[in-house]
Amino acid sequence: MYRTAVIDVFVAVLAIISADAVCRIILYRRNQFRREPRTATRGLGLLRVWVNILAFACFAAVAATGFLAVLTEQKTLSGYQLMTHLVVAPLFAIACTFIALFWTHRSQFTATDWSRLRRRSGPPETRGAWAVLLRKIFFWSALALSVPTMVSILVAMFPLPTPAQQQYLFLIHRCCALPLAGVGLLFAYFALVSWRARAQD
Repeated sequence: MYRTAVIDVFVAVLAIISADAVCRIILYRRNQFRREPRTATRGLGLLRVWVNILAFACFAAVAATGFLAVLTEQKTLSGYQLMTHLVVAPLFAIACTFIALFWTHRSQFTATDWSRLRRRSGPPETRGAWAVLLRKIFFWSALALSVPTMVSILVAMFPLPTPAQQQYLFLIHRCCALPLAGVGLLFAYFALVSWRARAQD
């Protein structure tokens, strides 16, 4: 059942990304002859870029080692997959902290978000309004899911819980990790799209 859920979540994520990409290609072709010239804008700081890249790399490694075992119908993580998962997981937790620091202010919901969505057309910086709003929604969803995902497995490693409680904590970890992987991928996608669209918070 969990294997089916993993497949369904990743298929849904790919479907959302594909649908959005197709819509953007169509809109780009409609607007490519009437787009206004863009002014030079200041790019992301070098530290922000490296944090984003490293965080996504850790996210990909943790998700791949965790869900590959499920997709290959392994009962538990073992061998190199388990070692990689355990080594990368603390790095992923640290990267999540920096991602939260860098993106929290930029992901605040404001009245500007809704006013942008009400505009049917506008300058280039307003055309990524949906991407910005979705990026914010998926950011907060990922941030909320990351807490029980990491805390549950961290508590299970200590001798305080009973074996039955450890199994329950592991179940919480698995149940939260799957939607976290989905919304994490969508956050990364829409963050890239909104950056490419030069949408400003």
